Amino acid sequence: MSGSVYGGDEVGAVCFDIGSHTVRAGFAGEDAPKANIPTHMLTGDDNTKYHIGTNALSFPREKAEVVMPLKDGMIENWEQCEAMLDYIYTKCLSVDSAEHPAMM
Repeated sequence: MSGSVYGGDEVGAVCFDIGSHTVRAGFAGEDAPKANIPTHMLTGDDNTKYHIGTNALSFPREKAEVVMPLKDGMIENWEQCEAMLDYIYTKCLSVDSAEHPAMM
């Protein structure tokens, strides 16, 4: 991980490229992103739990709806976008969001 000084410590900034089809995320200074997941996700009846990632979209679920946090290139649903970013931080990058500056 390429490091820079942030708050006196050497850490790598997390870079997000949120596109209309996929979200790519990784650390600044690295050659390739660590995560590449679909922008769309599944939600159930209550719209509180989101199923994110390629594997989640491949598994059929009853009464599930495919939703997308973006519309015309702008974030329309912040709750869905936050769930997607939390998924990337915890499952894909395995880092704490408070310890790394972010660039989108």
